[in-house]
Amino acid sequence: MLKLIPYRYKILILTLQTDEVEYLISSVTETPESTLQFYEQKDKIKDLFKFRGIVDSKKFIISRKSGYYQPFVPLIIGKIDTTSNGCIVHLTFKLFNNTQYMLLLSTLFFFGYGVVKLLHEDITTSGIFFGLCLLNYIVAFSNFNVHTREALKQLNNVLSWD
Repeated sequence: MLKLIPYRYKILILTLQTDEVEYLISSVTETPESTLQFYEQKDKIKDLFKFRGIVDSKKFIISRKSGYYQPFVPLIIGKIDTTSNGCIVHLTFKLFNNTQYMLLLSTLFFFGYGVVKLLHEDITTSGIFFGLCLLNYIVAFSNFNVHTREALKQLNNVLSWD
């Protein structure tokens, strides 16, 4: 099935308790409060936080922290359910809304212009724009997958699950 927007869902089954998972994730997540608290010491602690976002009771919304702008870094939406032997963490990886809009807008532009050129019987230019439409999606999905793997790897290091 063709997905219009990059999206991934993952379930983690952990032996850690819910409060332990919340603590581990919040200890490596830079929140607006921690940014204000550690503002003077930002050079000393810049490697302390691996994620940016908000960790709440049994849920969190985070993204991987990076030193420069990366539009395809996934937004990680997590929900923690308690079980008798630990907890289950439901992870949803999706693009930020502005990245989704730009991806759809640029793809619709390439596709629409390709259709217009095809109607005017300019097959070469039409083929180029259909190719750009396809290339746009290939680049978006591959970058999203790369950044999702990196985010999962960092969560693996934080939660120590296999």
